[in-house]
This record gives sequence, structure tokens and C-alpha cells, in this order.
Amino acid sequence: SHWARAWELSNSRSVPMSHRRSRPNISTPDNFCLRQRYARAKSSLGKWAFQQGELEECATHLEAAVEVKPLDKHSWFLLGSTRMRLGRLKPALTAFSHVVQCDPQEKSAWGNIAAIHMKLDNNASAYSALKEALKENHENWRLWENLLIVTIDLAKFGEAMYCMGQLLDAREQSGHAVDTAALSLVVIGVLQDAGKGLQQGPDTSADEAPKMHPDVAQRQLEQLGQLLARFTATTKSDPSLWECAAVFNIATGKYTQARECRMKQCRAIQNTRHWERDEQQVKKMISAASSLCSMTFEAGDADALYACRMLLKGLLPHVGDHETAAAKLAGLVAQSDERGGG
Repeated sequence: SHWARAWELSNSRSVPMSHRRSRPNISTPDNFCLRQRYARAKSSLGKWAFQQGELEECATHLEAAVEVKPLDKHSWFLLGSTRMRLGRLKPALTAFSHVVQCDPQEKSAWGNIAAIHMKLDNNASAYSALKEALKENHENWRLWENLLIVTIDLAKFGEAMYCMGQLLDAREQSGHAVDTAALSLVVIGVLQDAGKGLQQGPDTSADEAPKMHPDVAQRQLEQLGQLLARFTATTKSDPSLWECAAVFNIATGKYTQARECRMKQCRAIQNTRHWERDEQQVKKMISAASSLCSMTFEAGDADALYACRMLLKGLLPHVGDHETAAAKLAGLVAQSDERGGG
């Protein structure tokens, strides 16, 4: 490297020969220029070492550079990146914090600050950093994914729904499938919070946790319904998605829609390759079928009973190797026969 050779030939100093015989006065303009030159040399050596994968050497050079020139945001950023690769998360956080102090609109630094806080299980601070990062980088789907994780952890389910909407908008860019595990957590969280608000009202005593206002609760339920409608309109083959929709419809008293969702969940599992060989898939099928039968029996609709019975009879041959599942399905078929589903 020319940089390394130049540093070696200069006797590891970025100071002219005329200044080496005596220590210069640090308050003079000439010495300020020397210090800036030293910082640039160290910064360049750091960049070269980073490109060569010499991370320890890179960190040493950059630490020297920012000691002399503490407002060099580019050296601080590279130092933060280097420390992250070395697994030194807290020192990396310090470096990126210097970057945003120099430039509060540095979106990449905010994103890295958030990522470090998430690794350190400090999601409250990660939340604040992600909000800053998104101000300057609203289209970055990775930031929305991280914010979704953080808002779910912090039980900010209203914001989590907004994040999922943004990810739906960006799906073509990211190419990612629906995160049904996150969606399930959002559905459960919204239903729990909204249920408390609608049942108990807005009043809160001094000894109780704050409750959601009924108007807010109703609005969140509507938003969740709209979000699920968007998901089910674009993704029809994911059993977990139909399960989320069924749980929502049951909780909101929409039993006809809930039955339809349970039926679609069962059909989606059936379309999963070799589902009958997967113990977990078989358990999910039995759970979905049981829920479907319970709602269908209660409704008493003849057409729904017949469709339910045909589904059950179609499932029986596939679960012969699962004794408990086969017995459960046989019992459900018998109940459907008793109720006129034949």
C-alpha cells in the first residue's frame, strides 16, 4: 500500500522534517494544519486497512484520527462499522453517536444505532433511533422490519400495524413473504388491548393501569380488519394467515367470516406438500377443523354442515398414521352426521 509505505518513510509521522527537531506550539495556526494533516493520514490508513480486512489495525488508525479531529463524521462512521464487525457493540454505539452529533440527519448512523440497541436488548432506545432513521429514509423496508419487531416488543400495536402496512407496500422491493408470526402477535395484542378498552370503558382508578379509550379501541379493531383484508387479498396459500383472520373474526363476532377463514385454513394446510407427515401440521389441521365444526354446529346451516362433513371425510384417509388425530376426526364426522350433515 502506498499509504502504509508513505507512513513508514515519514517515520510514522505526518509532520515535515523542519518541525521534528522541536515540539511545535499547539496553539499556532501552523500546528493546527499539521494536526489536520495527521488526521487525514490516519483516516486514509484506516480506510485502507478496512478494505484489506485488517480490522484491528483499522480501528487503531481511526481512533487516532478522531482523537485529533473529533468532528470527522466519516472517520467516526467507519470506526463504528469496524467496531461492530469486531463485536464491540458499546464502543461502536459511541462512535455512531458521534456521527449523529455531527450530522443529525445521517440516516445510516441512526440505523446502526438502532441495530446495536436491538442486539443489546434495549428496544426503547432502538425505537427512538429507528424513528430518526425513517425520517430520512422512509422507503427502507429493512428499517420498517426492525421497527415492527421493536413496536411489538414494546406493545405499541397501533404502530406495529402501520409498520406492517408499510411492509406490504414495499413487498415487491423486499421480496419477503408475509411474517405471519409477527402478524399473529399483532392480532393477539390488538384484540387484548381493544377488548379491555371496550369492556371497561375509559375511566381508570388510581390503582389501575391506564385503559384504552373505547373510541381508540374501536379504531384499532377497524385498522386490524383492514390490514388482514389486505393480507388475505394478496396471500391466499398461507394457513397461518387464515388462522389470524379467523381469530380476529371470532373475537369481533363475525362468525360466518370466521367459518370461511377456518375452511380456507384447512384447505391451505391440505395444499401443503406432505402435510400429513408433519406432526405439527397435523395438530394445526385438527385444531382448525375442530374450531370450524364448533362454529358450524352452532350455526346449524345445512350447506355449511355438508361442506364441513365433506372436508372431514376427505381428511380421514390422510391421518391414519396419527391415532389421536384419526380418532378426533372420526368423532367430528359422527357429530356432523347426527346434526344432518349427511
